[in-house]
Amino acid sequence: MRRTRCLSVLVAMALTAAACTSSPTQRAGSHHSPERPSGTPTSSTSVPASTSIPLATATTPTASALPTTTTSTVPPPCVGSQFDAGITTSASTYSIGASIRISLAITNIGVTCESESSTSNADVLDGCTSVSAFDAAGHIVWDASVDASTKTQAVCALDAVGGAVPHGWSETFSFSWNQGQCPGPGAQCTEAQVPSGSYSIDFAEMGGIWNGITVRPADLTIA
Repeated sequence: MRRTRCLSVLVAMALTAAACTSSPTQRAGSHHSPERPSGTPTSSTSVPASTSIPLATATTPTASALPTTTTSTVPPPCVGSQFDAGITTSASTYSIGASIRISLAITNIGVTCESESSTSNADVLDGCTSVSAFDAAGHIVWDASVDASTKTQAVCALDAVGGAVPHGWSETFSFSWNQGQCPGPGAQCTEAQVPSGSYSIDFAEMGGIWNGITVRPADLTIA
C-alpha cells in the first residue's frame, strides 16, 4: 500500500514538471509579441535596395559656324610711275639698210592696281604705246606708230587691260625699223635712208597713264 502511494506521488511530480516545460510562466514586466493575424500571409521575398536612375543630361545645341564673308578691296588706280618700259634691240650695231628688230616690255613694278577708270568704263591702260628713233642731236627720225605704207597713224599697239593689274604683270610688243625716215604721218614720212651714226630707241607715249613711266631706252649704231 505504501509503495503504491509513493509511485503515485512520483507520477504526479513528473506530470507537473512536464507541464512547467511545455507552458513556461511569463515573468512580470515582460511584453508579449503581438500575434500575427491568422489571415495575413507571410512573405519571404526581400525588398531590393533602391536603384538610382540616371537623369537625362540636357545638352545645349551648338550653332553651326557661319561662313565668313570677305570684303574684296578695290586696289588703287594704276599710275605711270609704277610701270617700267624696257626697250631692247636685236643687236647694237647695224649696217646701212639692215632691218632693226625692237622689243618693248612694259612691266608693273609697283603694287597691284586697278586699270579701269573710276569715272568711265574705259581702261586707263588703253593708251597707245610705241617707240621712236632719235638721232644724236635728239631729233625724231622714225615713229613706229606711223604706218609707212599708208603714211597714217597706226592702231595702238597696247591691248586693253581691264580690271586689276597685279605686281609683275608684263606685256611685250615687237617693232621693226628699216632705217627709213618716218617721224610722222603724211609728208613727214619720206622713207629716205637715215645717215650712219648713233641712234636711240625710246618709248613713245600716245596717251593713257604713261606720264612718269620709267624708260630704259636702247642705243645702237648704224655704220
